[in-house]
Amino acid sequence: MDIKDLAIFKTVASFGNITKAAEHLNYAQSNVTARINQLEHELEVDLFVRNSRGVVLTNSFVDGPIKNNELVHEICIDDELVLITGQQLPDPRKLELICKNDLIVVSQKCIYKRKFEQWVQFENIQLPRSIQVGTWDGIFASVELGLGFSITIRSLAEKYSKSNSFFIYELPKAYNQNPLVFLRRKDRIMTKIMIMWCVILHQAARLIFAVMLR
Repeated sequence: MDIKDLAIFKTVASFGNITKAAEHLNYAQSNVTARINQLEHELEVDLFVRNSRGVVLTNSFVDGPIKNNELVHEICIDDELVLITGQQLPDPRKLELICKNDLIVVSQKCIYKRKFEQWVQFENIQLPRSIQVGTWDGIFASVELGLGFSITIRSLAEKYSKSNSFFIYELPKAYNQNPLVFLRRKDRIMTKIMIMWCVILHQAARLIFAVMLR
């Protein structure tokens, strides 16, 4: 595996388009395609899903549990992603219609936003405009007013549904998983310090999650 291949992969993933990545790298498009194909062959896994708009990362590079015999993964928190809309918006099961509205997010780098965009790109639909609100209180209030829709975890949506009026819809199984995973090497001896560190990480994750649901 060549480090240049990884750099090409990173650029293609960032642009979501081989042509644009080739222009950015000042490479021929055929060269970029060949290097990606070579990398996929070496790793024995598909790295991208190709469609008419470009490429989308496969689950091989999506956050979540990693299948590797040399690693042990422990799920700290596991919650389902859902889509929420106000009464004024169309049925989100008609994805093309819902994407004509604004996606309201807590951050432009939010993992929930990225998961939803992967689904939209796979369906070859134009991405919705995203608006950053910054707080969940603001997001749920905006959704209730019909200013757009949002993606969040089910437990948080159900908490806010007690005081806000909006609809909760399931996402396809391929895009609704959002586990927080702790990874460690299987061959490493678990010392007392490492065990304590793992316990602290688990407790911290659950504490942060509990604060979100207050």
